[in-house]
Amino acid sequence: MFIALNIVPTVILAAIIYLNSYWLGDDLSKLKNKDTLENIFHSFCLSFMGFNIITSTTTLLFHNQTVQQADIRTPIMYIYAVLFSPVFEELLCRKILLIKINKYFNWWISAFISSGIFSILHLNLSLFTSYLFIGLVWSYYYRKSNYNIFVPILSHFLFNYIMILIQSIKG
Repeated sequence: MFIALNIVPTVILAAIIYLNSYWLGDDLSKLKNKDTLENIFHSFCLSFMGFNIITSTTTLLFHNQTVQQADIRTPIMYIYAVLFSPVFEELLCRKILLIKINKYFNWWISAFISSGIFSILHLNLSLFTSYLFIGLVWSYYYRKSNYNIFVPILSHFLFNYIMILIQSIKG
């Protein structure tokens, strides 16, 4: 199971970046733009607050069920969760799926479908709605930023980093 959830996505990510490095070139040059930085900050804040509100509400409504948190025990898992996972998930769900699905459906339906896939990738049914929400937020800001993939990637980096930091403090 470890190999399927950790090593396979990393190999796929490396292949995607190696074979399609042109995907990142134009977006990287826009990173210094003030609007891009604001979009990263706003999408992080909205996703962080919304995720926690939805998770708290779900826990209160279904108080018999406990919300599963990510199980991160080794240092490599910290690196994977903060660095590799956001790049892999955002390239897959925003850069590839959202754009491909949008050729057949309107943008909101496409965002909903790609965010649903994003949520399923996390293998956590108790947090499905929370992940769906942040997927929609990152899809929206991806579009708002003129499809700059670094907006959802960096927002996702920040989100995972802060969530892991909070979990580490809680113990």
